Amino acid sequence: MIALKCNLISESIEDASARLLDFMKESAASGKPTTQYVDRYLTEQHREERGDGCLIAALGSEIAREPAAQAAFTRHVEGTLKGLTEPLAKAKKKNARRDAIHTLSSIVGAIILARAVDDPELSEEILREVRAVLD
Repeated sequence: MIALKCNLISESIEDASARLLDFMKESAASGKPTTQYVDRYLTEQHREERGDGCLIAALGSEIAREPAAQAAFTRHVEGTLKGLTEPLAKAKKKNARRDAIHTLSSIVGAIILARAVDDPELSEEILREVRAVLD
């Protein structure tokens, strides 16, 4: 039963990851990959769509308790970082990987906080201000 659960979690992560990475490739072709990704991620709609939202934000704290699913989660995080790093590297950004880690950490943290607070104005402010810093 536990192995089946971990396999299901891993397969779900792999599926969600593939969809995200496809979106990131499409964004890269548009010329504004990081900005487009951040702007799409930090929206009220994404905040409200907990079931269809970011699996890093949804599962991050739980994956630590599911070692069998950590490999798939790690691949997803690495893939996301790669998708954020590549355009920065092409633009000759000196610390592209560091900037990608900062961006990913910021947006995931922002969506978690925006979902957790019970003050709608604060929630919107969190999303807006993190978007402003990253744009």
